[in-house]
Amino acid sequence: MDTSASYEARSAPSSYSTTAVGAVVGLLGGGLIGNYLDNQAKEMQGILAEQDRLRQEQEKLNVTLASDVLFTSGSASLYPGGRDKLRQFAGVLNRYPKATIQITGNTDSRGSEQSNDELSRRRAQAVADELIADGVRANRITRRGVGASVPIATNDTPEGRAQNRRVEIVVAPDASLRAEQGGIGGGSGGGGRYEEPR
Repeated sequence: MDTSASYEARSAPSSYSTTAVGAVVGLLGGGLIGNYLDNQAKEMQGILAEQDRLRQEQEKLNVTLASDVLFTSGSASLYPGGRDKLRQFAGVLNRYPKATIQITGNTDSRGSEQSNDELSRRRAQAVADELIADGVRANRITRRGVGASVPIATNDTPEGRAQNRRVEIVVAPDASLRAEQGGIGGGSGGGGRYEEPR
């Protein structure tokens, strides 16, 4: 049974073709980890813009943020609105500290491989720096840039290139939360209900 779920903050604009469909929050597998991720997803959903996506797969939250909304063109300088979004996002991450955060920068295929790799790394670092500045512990975060090597759409159209220019953030339970679930329900997703922080 496929228990993956995806979330849309709003209906995606027609220029963004996406296979993600709206789903009811609460299908993330149950148990302590499932509930912990469910609660984070509910809070994150209110922050994301039309071009952003939130998807859960195998006890992870995969958040895709559109680079065109975060950054000025061709640079790793955050727009004020991008900083505001990341500040709100950091607030959610700070309320759920038992999770690791992997940040991956992606570009479209325009420009050289070297320049794309460098830009993607700088953008991932810029997102990490903003989250850390907003209180997220640095030891929870890893970052990397993959340039144009992992496209999710064609690079032959402006719409496809816009989708490929993105920052992906994967939020996963850390070792302490996994151990906690293992102690409560044997590590197989049973038992325990995580209460949303107040």
